[in-house]
Amino acid sequence: TGHSRAEKHSGTLSSDTCALLASMMRRNVTEHYGQSSFGSLAVCAKSGTAEVGSDARPHSWFTGFVDDADHPLAFVVVVENGGSGSRVAGSIAKQVLALEEKYAAMPDADLQAQTAVFKQQLADGKTTDDILPDAFAVCREAAWRVLGMKPFRVQLIGGIVLHQGRIA
Repeated sequence: TGHSRAEKHSGTLSSDTCALLASMMRRNVTEHYGQSSFGSLAVCAKSGTAEVGSDARPHSWFTGFVDDADHPLAFVVVVENGGSGSRVAGSIAKQVLALEEKYAAMPDADLQAQTAVFKQQLADGKTTDDILPDAFAVCREAAWRVLGMKPFRVQLIGGIVLHQGRIA
């Protein structure tokens, strides 16, 4: 396979292997999932599905990272008994990733006003599931502005999956 014996046993991949994997995951997005699903973000990703028994729907996952030195972010979505990885878990990741630019462009006052917007949407009959991707994206942007820290994608997406009670 072209890997050294030391690499096979060290648990660390060479930079060449990492570059190859990143390239393959990037191509997976551009040729299979569609770049339009992720806006201008250079997402590198792969989905997966694991069978869990004859009477249960398979577990699904979608994992990857943004190939951008200014946004070195990784994400993993796991949906227990969710079905196909790309269809179920990938759609959750897509929603969160697609909102970053929207909220980053908002002035502080407009970002702060999102709490009232979310409360009104809930009062008007939307569910927490309906507003969840936007709520997490707003929290992420607020953390960046106030604390100077951006929660990793995997933390946000993990929170969404936990909210749904569907984490393996």
